[in-house]
Amino acid sequence: MSNNFEINFPVVIFFASIFLLAESIYTMQLTIYPKTAQSKNATSFEYAVVLGIFDAAIALCSPFVATMMDFTKSSPQSVLISSLLMEGASLFVLGYVDKLNNLQIFLGASIILRIIEGAAASAVFTTVFILVSEYFPGSFGIFFLGVLESLVPAGFVLGPLIGTNLYSLGGFSTPFVVVGSLFILFAAVATFLLQIKDNAADPENTNKCGDKEERNISLWKHPAVLTNFIAIFLTSSVITFYFASIEPFLRIEFTTSPSVIGFVFAGSGLLYSAFSVVASLLTVAVGSSGYPFQVAVLLGLTAQAVGNCAIVGIGIDSDFVTVVTGICFLSFGCGLTIFLFFLQAQDMLKKLCLNTEKASSISAGAYMSSLTLGSMTGPMLGGFLTDLYGFRKTAIFTLIIIFALTFWKGVEILWYLKKTKINY
Repeated sequence: MSNNFEINFPVVIFFASIFLLAESIYTMQLTIYPKTAQSKNATSFEYAVVLGIFDAAIALCSPFVATMMDFTKSSPQSVLISSLLMEGASLFVLGYVDKLNNLQIFLGASIILRIIEGAAASAVFTTVFILVSEYFPGSFGIFFLGVLESLVPAGFVLGPLIGTNLYSLGGFSTPFVVVGSLFILFAAVATFLLQIKDNAADPENTNKCGDKEERNISLWKHPAVLTNFIAIFLTSSVITFYFASIEPFLRIEFTTSPSVIGFVFAGSGLLYSAFSVVASLLTVAVGSSGYPFQVAVLLGLTAQAVGNCAIVGIGIDSDFVTVVTGICFLSFGCGLTIFLFFLQAQDMLKKLCLNTEKASSISAGAYMSSLTLGSMTGPMLGGFLTDLYGFRKTAIFTLIIIFALTFWKGVEILWYLKKTKINY
């Protein structure tokens, strides 16, 4: 596929719709599952395991989507269709687990179905990223990936709206049946909208990834690529720690009303989304390497450090306005850097890997795994440390992470300048 192509807007809308819907199912269930679980005398820990196993399944399965596609000789289109069907079926069945009166059977069935959900969602996210690179290989594809990343907070907001409204209309099963049916409908649409290629018959897909022994490329052998995914994991941990712990901090420290806290969350989510798109536009303009790109990453990390200092009160009086400003700086810094880290890693993999589709699948899987692991680690570890040391002292740990990433990026810029000078 050449860079001279017409934008297929039905495909664009389709990819955006399934990505948004897949992002919304986690928070949709947060609003309706706990109440049903409590009615069956489940403890908070038990239903938290059911809810959290979804993220764990995404984190564990995402890196293996590319391997599975290689092993089965499946095209991304066929994997996406089967994943949408599996996601829809598991949601549909989950809608009726409330009929199970035995608590152990109820929890066991819920966990199994949530694992299937997470595995299917990991394949949906990964194959959408692969197909965007396939259908839109030029600058629009990079921009569109940024738009998809910006839909993550939108999905988190949409989920509770879907869950609560459908629950009020028809009870526990209604949200699951409706959303599950939408996934099945999207699978049917995909069979007509997306042209399925046979990987085995496509000579371009038989290209080797690096040398012969690196046909299944290992990130461990390429530290420069791996470091970017570690940076995604750490940055995701930082932002999700704050999103999970800032509400009680604002409520207790400044007696903030729920409506104001909601406004703060909405604003920070919009900033995160906006600067994910900015990151994609920046990459289109200057590329995913070079001095301007590295400076942009450094700027994002600096914004995170400033925001963190404002929230914690390092070098500045920490009043309500200062804390909210710090949250805004942190949100736009994380939104900018997370996606820039991904684009840089993807570009490195494409240079290492002769098979562009395989490079896209590896980078997409590693990205989703790093992002999800970070979103799990941030709240859990942050909550544990907050119980031990309090919010402000725990926030200093996140500042250390940001300084470490800033130091790494500073060294990388100096190395780039030295290399450029030598080449010159």
